[in-house]
Amino acid sequence: MAADIYLGSATSLEALLYACRILSRRLSSWLKERNLVWQRITVCLDTEERPISVSREFTRAQPPENICLHLQRIISGIQAASPVEKISVTLDWLGQAPVSQLAIFDGKDTEREDRLRKAVAAASRAHSGILTRASDLAPSRRELMLSFYDPWRSSIRDTGAPGSLAQTGKNPAV
Repeated sequence: MAADIYLGSATSLEALLYACRILSRRLSSWLKERNLVWQRITVCLDTEERPISVSREFTRAQPPENICLHLQRIISGIQAASPVEKISVTLDWLGQAPVSQLAIFDGKDTEREDRLRKAVAAASRAHSGILTRASDLAPSRRELMLSFYDPWRSSIRDTGAPGSLAQTGKNPAV
């Protein structure tokens, strides 16, 4: 994916950074529409003397929101001796953005999870009866009915949670 902006003959860093913000908005909206991420950015400045090209490659895929930051870092590091007529930005190594379920307790950072558990316990003591864990809630009748047809929901019937079939012994279809 590439985008250009014509500047006439820009000499100030502020004008170049403003152009970067415009280009980054254009590119990031295109990527967001398609749920894409990128790993390489190439910036080409067409100056009156000669073109200047700079590329950056990343080991991890970058979200669309990072385009402006990296563009500004690249532009700030370039010393153009003559006025810039055009900026071209190309994003390469595009791929689908990873989709995952976010979880507070995912097992990746045990220290953070311990601090979070302590904070939740302290808040629960300070405001008793207000905080409830979702795992303590009974599944709705709709979820119980769907558990008969959806194999991924069969665990609702077998958990022994309040309101589940294992605890009530009732048939929810009745």
